[in-house]
Amino acid sequence: MNKGDKPYTSSEIRQRLKKHWNTSASWSLLSLGRGYYEFYFASETDMCSVWAKGTMILKPGVLHLFEWKKDFNMHKQKNTHTQVWIHLIELPQEYWMDRTLREIASAVGTPLTIDNATSKRLYGHYARILVDMNCSRKLYYEILVEREGFSFPVEVVY
Repeated sequence: MNKGDKPYTSSEIRQRLKKHWNTSASWSLLSLGRGYYEFYFASETDMCSVWAKGTMILKPGVLHLFEWKKDFNMHKQKNTHTQVWIHLIELPQEYWMDRTLREIASAVGTPLTIDNATSKRLYGHYARILVDMNCSRKLYYEILVEREGFSFPVEVVY
C-alpha cells in the first residue's frame, strides 16, 4: 500500500473479490487481524478455482493466498513476499505483448502489473513489470527466454 492508503474493511474485500472470483456456491471470509483472513468455501471446486488464481492486486494492497496450517499465529508470521518492479533489459520488441511479458516475468514471481510506458511502448530500452515475489527464494538476475528453435538470456534488474 502507498502512504496514505487505508486498508479495506472485510466487506470491501468481499465486494472486490466477488468481481474476480466467479464462484458457483457461497463463500465467506473471517478477519483474523493484522491483515490476515480465513476463507471458507461451500464448494471445493470454487476453492480450487480461487487457489489457482493466486496473488491478486486489489488496489491498494495485494491479496496473497497461502495454505492454512495448524496452530496458525498471525504474530509469529514472517512476511516473505514483497512486490518489486523488475526491468527486463534489452528485450526484443516482438516479446512485448502483455501475455508474453507476464510469462517471462513469472520466472521471477507472480506478475501483477505492466507499467504504462511498457504497455504503450513509450520507452524501448527495458520492459517494466511489477511482480509479487517470495524473498526467501533465489533471486534471478538473468532469465533464459525460449521459443521453438531459439533461446536467449535477458538481464533482470530489481
